[in-house]
Amino acid sequence: MESAITYVELIHTVERMTDNCKNIAESVMDDINHRLVGHYTTDPQGVVAAK
Repeated sequence: MESAITYVELIHTVERMTDNCKNIAESVMDDINHRLVGHYTTDPQGVVAAK
């Protein structure tokens, strides 16, 4: 019984770790995207213009 509780705790911890990794990866990708295209805006017709 104790091993089942430990297994569930391990799975829960791994799940939390993967959520944290996903959040970090999304933050890094947002930062990269902002650095690449953050200096440009798109008007309603889809034309990209420098700020």
